[in-house]
Amino acid sequence: MNRFKNIYHSILLVGIAIIIVGCSGKTIKKTPTPIFETAKRQLAPEPVYNRLRWVHLPEVLPEKRTGSKAASSSIRINKSNTMIFPVIHFELKNGTLAEASQMLGASARYKSSCDASIAEKHITLVALGTIHELANKISDLGGIEVIIDHAGREVRFVPRNSENKLRFFDNTVSEYEHRSVN
Repeated sequence: MNRFKNIYHSILLVGIAIIIVGCSGKTIKKTPTPIFETAKRQLAPEPVYNRLRWVHLPEVLPEKRTGSKAASSSIRINKSNTMIFPVIHFELKNGTLAEASQMLGASARYKSSCDASIAEKHITLVALGTIHELANKISDLGGIEVIIDHAGREVRFVPRNSENKLRFFDNTVSEYEHRSVN
């Protein structure tokens, strides 16, 4: 009986130790697997910079003053609309005047027209300049007249000595029209 008592006590001690050690540990919580939404855009969002900017409002420039009041009152600023044209590289090798008119018109985003009597004439030109300088060079090479009408946004290539065919209503030249100088 003594022997059973010892076995009973030892089983009891082992059982209590298992319960104490087993219950004293932290419970492990199973974390769910994250589920992401499908992409709604193909590209990453653009970076956001500071949207606030410090700017100076536009102001009218003050008048130029030179020395005395009499001198400053006599100085007048020319307020006419002077047009500034970009410098264009024009390259045409053994091309027709019709192609040259299309290229010159397209460089200024103007319509172009070329008279049928001179359309097949060939020229070669590699030049750098404004639309007016290029028109003068084409005019000299082709023996034609180049008219650039800025008001109508049009470039016309016409044969020389065709003054009466240029305008339907009158033979005047408007202030926004450039004719090649010969």
